[in-house]
Amino acid sequence: MRRARDPDALAAYLEDASRALHGRADEVVWPESAGEVSELLADCCAKGIPVTVSGGGTGVTGGRVPLGGVVLATDRLRRCGPFPPARAGGEALVEVGAGVPLAELHGEAERAGWFYPPDPTEEGAYLGGTLATNASGARSFRFGPTRAWVRAVEAVLPDGRIVRLARGQSVARGGRLELPTVSGDRLVVPAPNWAPPKTRKNAAGYHPGPDAVDLLVGSEGTLAVIVKATVALRPRPPGWITGLLAFPSERQALEFVAAARRGEGRVSPASLEFLDAASLRLLARRGERVPEGAEAAVVLDEPLPRGGHAEDLLDRYAALADRHGASPESWLSGEAEDRRRLRALRHALPAAVNETVTRRGFGKLGTDTAVPPGRLPGLLERYRRILDEAGMEYVVFGHAGDDHLHVNLIPSSEHEAEAGRRLHERLLEAAVEVGGTVSAEHGIGKLRRQALARMYPPEALAAMRATKAAFDPQGILGRGTLFPP
Repeated sequence: MRRARDPDALAAYLEDASRALHGRADEVVWPESAGEVSELLADCCAKGIPVTVSGGGTGVTGGRVPLGGVVLATDRLRRCGPFPPARAGGEALVEVGAGVPLAELHGEAERAGWFYPPDPTEEGAYLGGTLATNASGARSFRFGPTRAWVRAVEAVLPDGRIVRLARGQSVARGGRLELPTVSGDRLVVPAPNWAPPKTRKNAAGYHPGPDAVDLLVGSEGTLAVIVKATVALRPRPPGWITGLLAFPSERQALEFVAAARRGEGRVSPASLEFLDAASLRLLARRGERVPEGAEAAVVLDEPLPRGGHAEDLLDRYAALADRHGASPESWLSGEAEDRRRLRALRHALPAAVNETVTRRGFGKLGTDTAVPPGRLPGLLERYRRILDEAGMEYVVFGHAGDDHLHVNLIPSSEHEAEAGRRLHERLLEAAVEVGGTVSAEHGIGKLRRQALARMYPPEALAAMRATKAAFDPQGILGRGTLFPP
C-alpha cells in the first residue's frame, strides 16, 4: 500500500471544509483493501499509534483532522458495483467502497436504472464519510438518512480484526452486543442503552439501536473503519417535479411546509427546504436568480410514480401553494433541466456562506440543530430574537420538512467572530431546551464535543465512552472525535 511522510502529501489531509482546525500527522497511508486496512490497524494498535480516517474532506466538524499519528486515507477503496439489471419494483443491493464519491454512486446507479436516495448537499463526499456521520440532506424527509439504506458493512476493528455484518445478524441481547469476526472470535461490547432525542434526524453521538450495523453507521470513524457497505437502491423514478415557492412571510412558508408534510392536496414531497430572506439576498448578490421581495422561500421536489403524470402533480402543488399565499414569482416544473438548476441554486447557498466567511478571514460558524415535530416555528422565533438583538449578519436555511434548520453566522470583524461563538452556544441551548439535537446530520467531530455534553446526561455519555473503550481499549481510532483525546 502507498505511504507518504512528506509535508506536501500530508497537507491535503490536515483540514476539512470548516477550515476551523489544522491538524498534524506523521504519515498518510492509502490502503486498497480490507486486508491492507487490517494490516495497518494491527500495526498501529500494537505500537499505540493514533489513526484518523479521512474521506473526501467535505465535513465541517473536524472529524477527519488528525491530532498526530497516521492518516488512513480511503481514496483508493473505490470499488462500485456491479449494478444489477433494472427492474420495475422492489430494491436492489450493491456493494460500494468507502472511497467512492457520492456523485459517482448516484451517477452509476442512475445509468443502471436505479436510484440511491440519500442526498447530502456535498456530492464530493465519499460514501465512507456519509456512513461515518449518517449523512442525510434534502431528501431525508421522505427517504430517511444514510443508515436507512445500509444493508451490510465490512469494517476493520481498531486491533485489525475484520467484521462482515449484515443487518439483523448482530443484535443486542441481555445487555450485550456480539460482533463475530472473520477470524472466528467475537468482540463483545455493552449494548447501547441511552435515549435519543425525539427528532426525525440525529447525528450526535452513537446510535442507541440494537443492531451492530446501526451502531457502526454514524460512529464517526471512532469504533471501526468501514471499508465497504452494501446499500439498497430503488428503481429510478420516471421523472420528478420541482419548484421554488416564494412567500411574503416566514409564517406562511412554514404553514405550507406543515401542510405538505401532512399530505394535504395529495402531495408527498421528497424534500421541503426553507430559505429565509437573507439567504435569498446572499444568493442574489452572487448573481443567482431568486424571487425579489420574498421574506421566505420553499424549495421542493417529488418523484413521479410509475404511470404518473407531471401535470396532475404540478396542479396539486400549485393549488396548495395558492391556499397558503405563495407569491406570483413562484414556479413549478416537471423539466429535468429546471430541477438541475434549482438543485444547483440550493447547493450554491452554503457555498456562498463559506466563500463569504473565508473571504473575511473567519471559519464556518453554523448550527446543525433539529427539534421534535411541531417545535420549529417556535424555535425559529426564539432564534430571531437572539440573533437580531446581536445585530450580526446571518442566514437561515435548511430542511424544514425534518424540523432541521442551519443558522450560519457571518461575522465581519474579530469582535463579531468572538461574539458569534457565544451566540452559537445560545442557539444550541435553545434547541436542546425543547428536546432537540445539536447535530442532525453533520456529526460531532472535534468541534462540537462540548455541545454533545449539553444534549446528553452524564450517564449517557459514560455509556457511550464505555462503548468506545470496548471497541478500542487503547483509544487509537479517531482520537479527539466525540470525546476529548
